[in-house]
Amino acid sequence: MFTSYQSGVESIKFWGARGSIPTPISPMAIEDKIRQALQDAVGLDLSNEAAIERYLQQLPITVRHTIGGNTTCIEVRAGGQLLILDAGTGLRALGNELIKTEFGQGQGEADIFISHTHWDHIQGLPFFTPRYVPGNRLTFHSPHADLEDALVGQQAAVYFPVSFSSSSADIQFHSIPTQAWTQVGNVRVYPLRMSHPGASYGYRIEHNGQSLIYTGDSEYKRTSPDSTQDYVDFFQGANLPAIPGG
Repeated sequence: MFTSYQSGVESIKFWGARGSIPTPISPMAIEDKIRQALQDAVGLDLSNEAAIERYLQQLPITVRHTIGGNTTCIEVRAGGQLLILDAGTGLRALGNELIKTEFGQGQGEADIFISHTHWDHIQGLPFFTPRYVPGNRLTFHSPHADLEDALVGQQAAVYFPVSFSSSSADIQFHSIPTQAWTQVGNVRVYPLRMSHPGASYGYRIEHNGQSLIYTGDSEYKRTSPDSTQDYVDFFQGANLPAIPGG
């Protein structure tokens, strides 16, 4: 289940926010949700569909939905564009929804921003169905000069039975500079390297006077003014100050 926010950027949906490995919900956890819902429903007229629907809608999100599980993938709609932030296992679920739209007819376009190539940020890509539909256009953006090699390597025969080259969509790789603004269609993007092994980058995305920040993975271990000023400037004035990654 994703979480959605509306802002000056048209929409933001969280398809995955877990780090390290995906964690599907356990049977015991499902039973606990059912038990709590039934206990709270004492006295409810279960023959009344409207009453049941009202009851379901007022349940806490922790009972009514599943939360977490998939690794990092965030969908952003801005300026009429589809932006995808990282390609964790949440990308599979996003792809299954996109295939019901123009992506199913080979008419979809997406800009994909990769923070870094640790497994939890790229492991959904082999299962992203729009990449296997001819005509779709997917452009990967990252300061990582070796991004294509990393993604191709993930699908080497020793690791995965389907090669990266089996993609039928038009896939392009666009290297963008760090600590500089890059225009990507109708949005502006500013990458900043975070403090994390594997050279993780955060992205500041701006459109129509609105801005959001996706920080990928980061650890702030040094707190002197000299060490933090770049980060302070990066976050300053964002409308959605931070979207943490896994």
